[in-house]
Amino acid sequence: MILINLLPHREAARKFRKDVFNFSLAAAALAGGLIVGAVFLWYQALISGQQGKNRILETEIKVLDAKIKDIAGLEAEIASLRARQQAVEDLQADRNLPVHMLSELVKQMPDGVYVNALKQENQVVEIKGVAQSNERVSELLRNLANNTPWFSKPDLVEIVAGSVALSAREQRRVSNFTIRFRLMRSSEAEKARAAASAAVVAVSSSVVVVPASGTASAPSSPRKEIGAGNMASAPKMKPDFASIQEKVAGQFRDLDPKDPVSWPAVPRYGLFVLIAAVVVVVSWFSFLSGSEDELVAEQAKETKLREDYKARLTKAVNLDALKKQREQVQQYVTQLEKQLPSKAEMDALLSDINQSGLGRSLQFDLFRPGQVNVKEYYAELPIAVRVTGRYHDIGSFASDIANLSRIVTLNNMQVVPARDGSLAMDAIAKTFRYLDKDEVASQRKASPPKGGTK
Repeated sequence: MILINLLPHREAARKFRKDVFNFSLAAAALAGGLIVGAVFLWYQALISGQQGKNRILETEIKVLDAKIKDIAGLEAEIASLRARQQAVEDLQADRNLPVHMLSELVKQMPDGVYVNALKQENQVVEIKGVAQSNERVSELLRNLANNTPWFSKPDLVEIVAGSVALSAREQRRVSNFTIRFRLMRSSEAEKARAAASAAVVAVSSSVVVVPASGTASAPSSPRKEIGAGNMASAPKMKPDFASIQEKVAGQFRDLDPKDPVSWPAVPRYGLFVLIAAVVVVVSWFSFLSGSEDELVAEQAKETKLREDYKARLTKAVNLDALKKQREQVQQYVTQLEKQLPSKAEMDALLSDINQSGLGRSLQFDLFRPGQVNVKEYYAELPIAVRVTGRYHDIGSFASDIANLSRIVTLNNMQVVPARDGSLAMDAIAKTFRYLDKDEVASQRKASPPKGGTK
């Protein structure tokens, strides 16, 4: 009998299996490393793309910031133009106040009442007169309060009983009164008219629409017809999970931890997967979690940048509209300021005022120009005037002044009886001229900044 020694063959096979096992361990660790590398590169690609988005948003925000800076300058320029516009419009409104005052007084004066003194300071007017009775004074108060939009808040200061001599032997008891009221500007008068016209209430009728009745048949549910000749399906084979579980569990019994080479396939492959998972977990806590935090930070930065971009875009979208608005306001203000004379036109304007009075048969008792008062946008020249004449001639003179091509206002008027039954009017006529660029610059330098220390 021939005996064959199989020990060397077994040792070689054992060594081969051990080498394969070690190689498999190294391959599992390498697979874990490849997974870690792939995850790291994926995170870096996400971070790089996110940073690119953030850079684009930052660039667009810088562009919008430049536009917003232009918008701030435009808004300041428009506000300055609006202030100049308002200043000239106020002068335009004030030029017509004396005309409305003198005209409306005549219209609202009831019979049995006459005025012997009138005094106006800014928008407050005080009249003194004589009435046949207190009822006439009450009627005048009602007329001033309700019948004209140019007067408001009439206030009775006093009524003093007096008498007038009708003849050498006959005297009549009268009421000497003083009334004070407010003179309304054009804009205020327009609001009063609008409030009066808004008292009309429109009644709207409601229409009830009744839908037409109709019947609708409910949809019939589809029926499933079952044929009589349906064949029963053959039973399917189900896998025996219990036997498979028992086989897998049997491979994990009696494992030798010192000789994993001899382990069955399932535990051995499970060990390889565990090695790869350990490499991935250790790498995650070592440096991959930092990449996750960096990506989250970049994404949060993008959210904030988008909010900033939307907020700036809302402001910057008005840039073109503001430019058009500035041009429109500039043209309007330029047109308004043409009504303010320049230095060269002041002499001709003073001559026009004098000719307006002479043309209405008024006599100038005083014509005294004062000192020029420089405002922010214009300069005013006050002229103290005193004219004598009839009431309607004084009113026509005020109307002629208001209709001059250049703005002239009559302020602080005072009308009292004069000699020969005529009236004397004292007033301050103000003429205005616009400031040239040098005067505006010097005026702004001279005026202290708002909010500065004194």
